Amino acid sequence: MKKLIILIGFLLVLAGFVSAEDIFDCQIIDESGDYTLRRDINTDESRCIEIQTSDVFLNCGGHSIHSNSERLAGILARDPNYNMLANIRIQGCSISGWNNGIKFDEVEDSTISHSSFF
Repeated sequence: MKKLIILIGFLLVLAGFVSAEDIFDCQIIDESGDYTLRRDINTDESRCIEIQTSDVFLNCGGHSIHSNSERLAGILARDPNYNMLANIRIQGCSISGWNNGIKFDEVEDSTISHSSFF
């Protein structure tokens, strides 16, 4: 019985690390974790996705984030208290129409890969 409880606990923890949260619209990301953009976004917002914490992986899966009015940033990584953020990974994004496609403000040890900017 004890082994079964340990196995169930391990599987629950593992499930929490494997799953990614789906993104369908502009939003603030304020919890560490994996996020997946599930559709193209066209917006008039001043920023579309704002990452406010460390240890975030955002996979756009080739979807686009488009500004209709040349606003601040398609993706902005910045702590609201201006503390240093780290380990932010962004991949597979197609970003167009923004003054800054992706803007890192006080961010270290982070990467952007397989993305395009228009």
